[in-house]
Amino acid sequence: MKLEDGSPDRMAFYNLSQDDIFRNSPSRLAPAVVETHRPEFRAFFYYAYLILSRLLSHLDAPLGLEDGTLISLSPLEKAFGTSLRLLKALPSASGLKARTGLVGYTDLVSITMLFNVVGGLQILLPSAPKKPSDSD
Repeated sequence: MKLEDGSPDRMAFYNLSQDDIFRNSPSRLAPAVVETHRPEFRAFFYYAYLILSRLLSHLDAPLGLEDGTLISLSPLEKAFGTSLRLLKALPSASGLKARTGLVGYTDLVSITMLFNVVGGLQILLPSAPKKPSDSD
């Protein structure tokens, strides 16, 4: 990716499909690091699914739904479109402001799970400014 001024972005990313890892759809050509670590990615998706199952099971009753209704909408063994977005922030030259072209986006899914070493998930209200501030 490139920034608005044409300079390279510090952020690199790759989307990995759960359907690909579980062979619920035809496999995509993936980088060697993905191919050599398929078992680890499969385990990650599986354990994330267990967490998702637990969360959704607690939402069925308050929403007046039968047990298992919400998790049945996110099947592990069928093509569904779940993905793992891998982000890598490349080092920047010292003294330069760390800017990226990766702007906010909307996940239109049942639940977004964030696994992150350093940061958090920022949820903006519709009234929030759409442009990042210079203090970011």
